[in-house]
Amino acid sequence: MVQPSIRVAPRPARAATPQAGRGPIRSHGNDGAASHTGAANDEKNTGFRDE
Repeated sequence: MVQPSIRVAPRPARAATPQAGRGPIRSHGNDGAASHTGAANDEKNTGFRDE
C-alpha cells in the first residue's frame, strides 16, 4: 500500500510546477530550455529545484 501512495505524491508535485510558472513568462515547467532561468524562481515558489 505504501508503493502506490508514493507514486501519487510525485505526480501532483510535478504538476504544481507548471502551474506555478503558468502565470509568469518564466514557465520553466513548459520551457525546458528556460529551466535554468526559472530554476532559482522554482526554489522560492515550490521550495525545490526542478531537475
